[in-house]
Amino acid sequence: MKPLPAAPILQTRSPSRMSINLKVERVIGDRKAPLAQRVISVQGKAGPSLFWTHTQAQVIEHMEKQRFQYYLLKDNQAITLQIAITPEGEKYLTINTPEGLEVLLVSASNPD
Repeated sequence: MKPLPAAPILQTRSPSRMSINLKVERVIGDRKAPLAQRVISVQGKAGPSLFWTHTQAQVIEHMEKQRFQYYLLKDNQAITLQIAITPEGEKYLTINTPEGLEVLLVSASNPD
């Protein structure tokens, strides 16, 4: 699979407000969908019995309003999810690696 071209990244952090960090454990999506629609949802857990699922739209809204900051572990390093913009102006989630978040996608039709 060919790496995606670099996309503009929106800055969402403000020094005056603290976000709650949520660890992403699974990314559900569709590799064949248009770039801004590839991520359907991200999932994780906050504690032993509290599981959460947020859609891409919810994640973007939470990040923009600085409610939550999302991260994942890759090669034992925390990598923060970022908001990028397509040339058409649509927002989508990515990470700052050559392959982007797409490398972590789990098929929506077969999430396990």
